[in-house]
Amino acid sequence: MGTYEEQSMSSSIEKAKGVKDILPPDEPYWELVEEAAKKTARDFDFFRISTPIFEKTDLFLRGVGKRTDLVAKEMYSFKTKGDDALTLRPEGTAPVMRAYIENGMKSLAQPVKLFYIEPFFRHERPQHLRQRQFYQVGFETLGFGSSVIDAELIQAATHILRRIGLEGFEFQVNTLGDASCRPSYMKKLQEYLKDNKKSLCLDCQESMVRRPFNVFECQEEKCARIARMAPKMIDELCEPCHSHFRELLEMLDEIEVPYTLNPFIVRGLDYYTRTVFEIWLSVEGEPSGMRALGGGGRYDGLAAELGGGEIPGSGFALGVERLIRVIKNQGLVPPQHKEREKSIFLAQLGFAARKRSLKLFSELMREGIHASAAFSRESLSSQLRIADKLGVEYALILGEKELFDKSIILRNMKTGNQEILEMRNLIAELKNRLSPFSTKLFRPI
Repeated sequence: MGTYEEQSMSSSIEKAKGVKDILPPDEPYWELVEEAAKKTARDFDFFRISTPIFEKTDLFLRGVGKRTDLVAKEMYSFKTKGDDALTLRPEGTAPVMRAYIENGMKSLAQPVKLFYIEPFFRHERPQHLRQRQFYQVGFETLGFGSSVIDAELIQAATHILRRIGLEGFEFQVNTLGDASCRPSYMKKLQEYLKDNKKSLCLDCQESMVRRPFNVFECQEEKCARIARMAPKMIDELCEPCHSHFRELLEMLDEIEVPYTLNPFIVRGLDYYTRTVFEIWLSVEGEPSGMRALGGGGRYDGLAAELGGGEIPGSGFALGVERLIRVIKNQGLVPPQHKEREKSIFLAQLGFAARKRSLKLFSELMREGIHASAAFSRESLSSQLRIADKLGVEYALILGEKELFDKSIILRNMKTGNQEILEMRNLIAELKNRLSPFSTKLFRPI
C-alpha cells in the first residue's frame, strides 16, 4: 500500500456524498427561478435578506424543536476550537426571525417583508430530489398576524410559479390551531392513537405521546388508515382560529388560487401555528401522483421561543432543485437560453487581427449586438465550424488585408455568400441585416 501522497496523486477527488455541481447547461434554469422570485419580491414589496450559513445550534433547538426529525436526525452540528456549538442552517425561518430580533427590526414599519435565495443543509439519505445541500426561495412576513398576510404569501407563491410557466399546481391547506385550542385537541388525538397503538408502526407508537402529529406524515399504509379516521384539528378550533382560517379561505376564493382542504398537512416543525400549507404539482410516475414543490405557514410563537417576545410571522419556501426538475419535465425553455443565442460570430486571422477583434468584440457588445468568438482557435476553418454549430446568421472575418483596408468580410452562414463592408459602417449594417429575432438582443450595456 502506497503512502498517502502516492494515493492522492493516483486517484481523483470526487464531490462529497449528497451534493451536486451546478453546471453551465443548468444555469439558465437557475436564473429563471431566481428572476421569477426577484420580480415577485419587487411586486409585493419584499426585500432581500441573507443570513449566515451557520448559526448557533441553540437557535434550532429552541426555534424548530428538539424532538423534530430535522433537529434530532438531520442537522450538521459541530463544535469549534473555541467550544462554540454551531449548525449549518437546515431551514430559513428561524435565522430570519433571529435577524429580525437581533437587528431591531421591530422598530420598523410593520410588517417587515423579507425574501432569500440561499443554500441549506440536512444530513439525510441522498435520493431522488433530496440532497444534503439544497437551495430554497423563501418569503417571510414578520410583525403582523392577520389572515390577509397568509393569503398574500400564497398569492406571491402563485405568482412565482406562474412566472416560471408552471401549470397543474395547487395548494394543500390546513390549520393547526394555536396555544388556546391545540392542547385539548392533542390530548384527544393521543387518546385515539393509544386506542389504536397495536395498528401503528413502531415509529408512530414511539412518537404518539411527544409528537402525535407524526402519524399524519407517516408513509406506512396501516398508519395512513388510522390517520384518516383520527380526530381533525379543524373540528376543535377556538373561535379566533376558526375565524382566521375562514377568512383565509374566503380570500383564496376571491383571488382564485387553486387549493384543497387537507387535514393531514402538519409540516413537521414545532413553530407552526394556525395556517399551514404545501404546494403540490400533479406529476405522472410519482407514487402519489403528486410532488411537493414547497410549503409554509404561520409561526406566531417562534419569536417568543427565541426570547423576542410576541412577534407574529408567516412565510413559505420553494425548493429550487424541485422547481428546475419540473421546468425540465414540462419542456419549458428558459428565456435566458434564447438570450444566449448569438447572430454574429467574430473570426480573425493573425495576431494583429486578433488584437483588433478583441476591441471590436467590446464595441459590438456596447451596441447591444451579442457576438460569439473563438479567440483560442487560429485557423479560419475551425472558427467557421464553430460558427456553423452555433447556428449564427453571419460571420465577420478580419485578417491582415482587412485591417489595412479598414474593412471586414461579412459571410452569410446559410448561403456562404461573402461581401466586404467598410469598418466605419459595420454597426449600422449589422443592425439592418440581423433578423427580427436578433433585434431583441439590442440592449446596450
